[in-house]
Amino acid sequence: MVHPRIVPWYNEDELKELKDWFYNKELATDMRFRAIQRVKSYQSKGSQYLPHVIDSTAQITNSILLDEERSQYDKFSVKLSYTMSLIRFVNGILDPTQQSQFAIPLHTLAKRVGLPSWFVDLRHWGTHERELPSLEMLRIAAKDALVWLWDHYWNDDELEEEDEEEENVEDEHTVSLRQLIQRGKSLQNLFKEYQWYWEEGSTNLISSTNFQAEESSHGKRRREPTPQEQIDAFVSDCKDVWNNKDHREKFMNVFTLQYTPTLLRVLVMKLQGFSQEFFQFILQNYKDQLAKTPSVLSQRFSTWESLERKLLSKFVSSVNTNQFVSAWSSWEPLISENPSLLSYSFCQLMSNRLADNRDSFKKKKKKRQFVSYQEVESGLSEYVAKYSSFIREAESYNKQVQAHAKAQLKAEVPMQAPATDPIPKDMSDILKDLESLKRRHTDPPKTKAQWCQHPDWSPRPFGTL
Repeated sequence: MVHPRIVPWYNEDELKELKDWFYNKELATDMRFRAIQRVKSYQSKGSQYLPHVIDSTAQITNSILLDEERSQYDKFSVKLSYTMSLIRFVNGILDPTQQSQFAIPLHTLAKRVGLPSWFVDLRHWGTHERELPSLEMLRIAAKDALVWLWDHYWNDDELEEEDEEEENVEDEHTVSLRQLIQRGKSLQNLFKEYQWYWEEGSTNLISSTNFQAEESSHGKRRREPTPQEQIDAFVSDCKDVWNNKDHREKFMNVFTLQYTPTLLRVLVMKLQGFSQEFFQFILQNYKDQLAKTPSVLSQRFSTWESLERKLLSKFVSSVNTNQFVSAWSSWEPLISENPSLLSYSFCQLMSNRLADNRDSFKKKKKKRQFVSYQEVESGLSEYVAKYSSFIREAESYNKQVQAHAKAQLKAEVPMQAPATDPIPKDMSDILKDLESLKRRHTDPPKTKAQWCQHPDWSPRPFGTL
C-alpha cells in the first residue's frame, strides 16, 4: 500500500515552475525573488511539509540577492546571511542521517550523502571561529551549494513527467510488476532521506529504531509502518520477484520503461547478481536497436547521449567496485563478446571509477588482492583502446531510434493532405519594413518621460480601495 504524502504545492507543474524560477537563467525576467516568496507561502502552510532542500535553495538564493543589493555598503550583514544559510543547509542535509546511538563524525555523514567535506569545515568555521569566512569564499560556497541541490534534487528524473505509459493489454504478472516499480518510485524521497539505512557500508549503524519497544496492537489502532519498514518491505518484494529466474527479464523490461536513477541504485545494491544481468540485458537491447529491432532502450532513451548520461553513468556509479574486481572473470566475457560503443563507454567509466578508488582499496586489501585490482584496471584499459573505433556508433543509434519513432508516429496518425506553402509577403511590404527599420536607427530618439508626483494623491494602506 502506498501511503499519501502531504506537500504544500498544488501539482507537479507548480513545482517545475518553481525550479525554473530558481535556476533558469534564460527567462526574460529574473524570478528568483518571486520564487523565494512562493517558498515562504509554502512555509505558512506548515514548515513540516516543506522539504529541506527547497527551503535551503530559497535561503541561499535570498543571501545571493542580498549580496547583489547591499554588498557595497553592508558587507557584514551579507556575510552573516551567507553563513547562516550555509550552516542550515549543511545541518539539514546531515542531521537526518545522524541515527546511531553514538554521534557519527559529520565528515563521515557527508561522504555517505555525497556532500563535499569542505562544506563541513565551512560550517565549523562559521559556527565556532571568531572571524566569519571571507565574502569571496562564501560566494563560492553558495554557488556550489545550489549546484549540489540541483544535481541531487531539482534535476532528478522524479520531477519529470512520465509520458510513456503503455496502453496495450498486459498480463496479470506484468501489471503486478509495474505496480511494484511504481511503488518504489513513490518511495524515492524515503530512499534519499534514509540512504544511510539501505546503502552498502551503512548497515552496521546502531539505529535508535532498534531500541524502540513495539506496542501491542491488541485493542488499539494499528500504527503506520515506519520509513525503514516501508523500505524493507519493498526490497523484500523485489527479492521475491528476482529469485524467480523466469521473471527476471520481464522485471528488467518493466523497470527500464519506468527507470529512475534512485531505484537503479537500490536494485543494484540489494539484488544479488542484478548488476551483471542488467548489463547483459542493456547490451542485448542495444544490439537489437542497432539491428533495426525496436527495444525498450529506444522507448526510454531517445539519443545515445541520454542513454550514456542518464543510465550508463548512473549504473557504473552504483556498482560495488570490490565485487566487480572479485567477479572480473564473469564480467570480462560480457565485454569481450559484445564489442560496441556501449561496452567502450562502460569500460571507460568503470576504469575511471577504479582509478579514483585505487588508494582506498590499496589500504584495505592485501597485496595479492591489489594485484588483481591492477589487472582489472589494465584489462579495462585494453578494451577502451580496442573499442575506441566504435565512437561513431552513436550517430547510428540516434538514427535508428528516430526512424523507429517516425514509423510509429506514421502508423498512429492518419494520412493528411500536405500543407500548402505559406504565401510570401508582397515585395512592397518588405520594403516598408526595411524603411521603418532604417528610420528607427537614423531618427533622433524622443524625449523620455520622467516620473513625477501626481497633483492629487494621498497615501493609503495596502489593500484599501
